[in-house]
Amino acid sequence: MKQLNPLVYVVLFVTSLFTHTLLNAQLKLPTGSQKASVSQTVGTTEMYINYSRPSVNGREIWGALVPYGMNNLGFGTATASPWRAGANENTIIKFTSDVKVEGKPLAAGKYGLHIVVKEDGGATIIFSKNYTAWGSFFYEPSEDALRVEVQTKTIPHVEQLTYTFVDVTANSATAVLNWEKKQFPFKIEVDVTNVVLADIRKKLQEDLSLWLDDNYEVNRERYNSKLYVEDETSSALVKGVPPIFSETSEEVAGRMILRENFDYIFANNPKVVTFGEDAGHIGGVNQSLEGLQEKYGEIRRKRIY
Repeated sequence: MKQLNPLVYVVLFVTSLFTHTLLNAQLKLPTGSQKASVSQTVGTTEMYINYSRPSVNGREIWGALVPYGMNNLGFGTATASPWRAGANENTIIKFTSDVKVEGKPLAAGKYGLHIVVKEDGGATIIFSKNYTAWGSFFYEPSEDALRVEVQTKTIPHVEQLTYTFVDVTANSATAVLNWEKKQFPFKIEVDVTNVVLADIRKKLQEDLSLWLDDNYEVNRERYNSKLYVEDETSSALVKGVPPIFSETSEEVAGRMILRENFDYIFANNPKVVTFGEDAGHIGGVNQSLEGLQEKYGEIRRKRIY
């Protein structure tokens, strides 16, 4: 019997993928491994994992259905592929801001998630810049954005592959993949303070620019046009109102009055933040914020360079 050229297999496989993709684009059809998604917010950073959920279904998984190490899957363009960490299309993980995974930096964005499963219990988590490929059949190492090493854990049987987030704190969460009796955990950290401040800066710059554009002409008539007039609308004709003090009034520095005012505002409204070139440890250019950073925390008062 005459054997087909390996190139023919590649062409047939690509044709099958194209037909499948075309049909899915036109028809919404069920799949054997159901699609799922999970999300988690840390600070203001959102994390998403979109994946498909294969079942154990009595099969031997590790070292069999999912081979150890990198393998030639016999299809696609990759000669050595990791596991696609799911089924069907790429497993996709997304971060809305920069994060650290197992202590290593990873930029905001979408990534194809792959795993190299090791026989000794270790695993390599791979974040690929290519998140649109079909599984790992077209995996290309040069497209890796990050690789991290983790240790797997033994868990009670999980029939359907499941992703979830555990150990959620104010600035971190651990993503875990559970399937059969194995768990793959990887810790994700967020610099919440700097992410929030960067977002505030961006929105303030955008909002302030729009506000200035909207109000410039209106306020020019209301204020600017009155600066140099000599009629009855002149600001020079506004009568002063002198302060009145009793003989027992306590004399304090003006900055102390301002500081007590800011202290009251911070204590009664947790949504209030202040920032500026001198608003950090220096306490403001006239010390009107003295000691408030230590009292209310860095995220409520921040120096902006």
